[in-house]
Amino acid sequence: MVDRDRLRELVEAVFSLSSQIRYVEVFNSRGVSVAGGMRPGVKSVDPPKTAAKVDVETARYALLLMRQRKYYGAMKYMYVEMERVNVLIKPLDGWVLVLTTNPPAGLDLLEKVQQTIDRFT
Repeated sequence: MVDRDRLRELVEAVFSLSSQIRYVEVFNSRGVSVAGGMRPGVKSVDPPKTAAKVDVETARYALLLMRQRKYYGAMKYMYVEMERVNVLIKPLDGWVLVLTTNPPAGLDLLEKVQQTIDRFT
């Protein structure tokens, strides 16, 4: 899934699942952003420099775990629930899709996110 137009379509399709989704971004196998970002009109809860660092490190951690599949098995998803945002991470053909939501939305979107990914892969 390297076609940037297709990745942008995937990001838009994930955003369309819920108005509570704040952020959707796809990172390649090196943790480099290839598509997505904040929902237009939604402000990040952290400053831009911090947000960018957290986004990349979150993707890299998921990629690290994915590379250890021979020990742990395939990663299905990662979910973190916090006071101000929830984070859902889904593997995407060796890459990762990271999204954040306004609580309480979060894990309830997992099935819809997976179905959307399946349509694009």
